[in-house]
Amino acid sequence: MNRLLIFLIMLPFAMAAMAFTYTVDGVEYECDSSKKTAVVTYFKADGSTGADIVIPEKIKARINQYVDFTEYTVTSINLEHLYVNHDRYKFIKSIHAPYIVSFSSSAALPELTDLEFGDNLERLYCTITPTKLKTIKWNPKTIKVVTGIFYNNKEINFGKLVFENATTLHFEGCTKLKSVDMGKVPLTAKGIYFNFKNSGLTQITFPEKLQMIYEGAFEGCSELSPGFNGDLYLPETCTFIGTNAFKGCSKLKGVVASGWQVSNYSFSDEKK
Repeated sequence: MNRLLIFLIMLPFAMAAMAFTYTVDGVEYECDSSKKTAVVTYFKADGSTGADIVIPEKIKARINQYVDFTEYTVTSINLEHLYVNHDRYKFIKSIHAPYIVSFSSSAALPELTDLEFGDNLERLYCTITPTKLKTIKWNPKTIKVVTGIFYNNKEINFGKLVFENATTLHFEGCTKLKSVDMGKVPLTAKGIYFNFKNSGLTQITFPEKLQMIYEGAFEGCSELSPGFNGDLYLPETCTFIGTNAFKGCSKLKGVVASGWQVSNYSFSDEKK
């Protein structure tokens, strides 16, 4: 009897150490009681969140009625794929999340036009590209990963993007992308992966210790022009340039790394 009583007394506290979901203003959070962090996982389909979603820095939540409310820091948005209703989030027009570290979505956001993040954001990842995205407020200097979210974007005027921590950058088809500076990116053993295929890129600054340029990285960048006798000079550390890396870069006269002229394979998929 005593053991049962102790168990019943301790049960609410044991549950409080578990992960649980909690809904605030139509937004569902997965809360981690041990870390006191919360992740946005779901938006109610009834549109109760409104068309303009604002994610706070912190929420107050509790696992059950037997424990007090606790403050949780919202660290990220991680929307799961919706197998049944792909249009569930069609009511969402904008997302304002200035405090999160990561934005990841495997769900469709067909009407999303505006995104706002702060100086903490490190990761932007979308499995299904939000095709109507027109504006984004962010700080590229803190970004590590950009994948899927800007694919074939024709609307966003990116201005000059300066990256200092990037490891993976995908900007394929971004016709209004003009200038990218990666000069201060500290390279790890794995280096950096970037793809600007068919973008409007005109100017590029490479990391000082760039090791390789992958296949098709600048393919179709017809406006890429370094402005120095038509030649693009790569860092001395760069020893590999993939096939078609500069195919279609019609304003480039040549690409040079450490005095070594890049093979024609980098300009065409045909052997010359």
